[in-house]
Amino acid sequence: MSLWHVSIVLAIAAPLLLPVAREPDPPHVGAPTTHSSPIAERVPFLPSTHGFQFRNAFRGSPLPASLRGWGIEGSVELPETFGLCGGMSLLAADHYLHGVPMPQDRTPPSPGTPLYETIYARQVESLGFMAIAATKFVQWMAMPDESETGGCIREATAQELPSLIARLDDGNPAPLGMVYRATTGPDRGKLWENHQVLVYGYEADADSITLRVYDPNYPRHDRAVIRVRPSRPAPAADSAPAAQAWREWKHVVCELDIGTGRAPRPVRGIFPMAYAPKRPAL
Repeated sequence: MSLWHVSIVLAIAAPLLLPVAREPDPPHVGAPTTHSSPIAERVPFLPSTHGFQFRNAFRGSPLPASLRGWGIEGSVELPETFGLCGGMSLLAADHYLHGVPMPQDRTPPSPGTPLYETIYARQVESLGFMAIAATKFVQWMAMPDESETGGCIREATAQELPSLIARLDDGNPAPLGMVYRATTGPDRGKLWENHQVLVYGYEADADSITLRVYDPNYPRHDRAVIRVRPSRPAPAADSAPAAQAWREWKHVVCELDIGTGRAPRPVRGIFPMAYAPKRPAL
């Protein structure tokens, strides 16, 4: 199902259908020349090669197979187009880690087809047991951007960086939750307006971390990155190399840059999501 409607998500199905990009399909952009974290004994991950060739924009019923055709579609307002960004991210990682070539379809599969049902199953699994990741999205949406007296989303994101970087240093792509929306204020929005992507590499210096991402909303696109910077001055670490400066950051800001010259989009917070590789059946 979907983050599209909370009661449906938690009570009926549980998969997360996150936002579909509204922009026109971007042109293919070549691989970056900067270094990404190495993956031993594997060809480096590239979205144009190891991601899906179609956009994260599915049509049909977003209900799980067991609930389709029971009249639910007519009794609730279901979206005409929905996303399965978590499922696409996990399945792309599955194919890559197991050396299984990606499907070359250029159009999203329809409900009932083997590829669709596989993506859908991974979508459900991307949320964890009892959709625990959806709960984390809700909790983070409720946090303020900054706070002097308690927790805030910029602080929470900084605290997630060590586990994310450790996974990348181990050569593992990492599914990432992206929190765009809040429960109040100017960023107020819906749970399903957040997003999931796959991080496959990074570069770090004294001022920023650049996370290289496969974003299912932008197929065949190799330059999409999330930039992470400290939002407050960090204490200087005399002995630490510049690439480790992020360990001193207590609050950070993030932005998604898809690499086409378009203005980057602010991201309120990010966190790595649980992932257990599975060998693709297709």
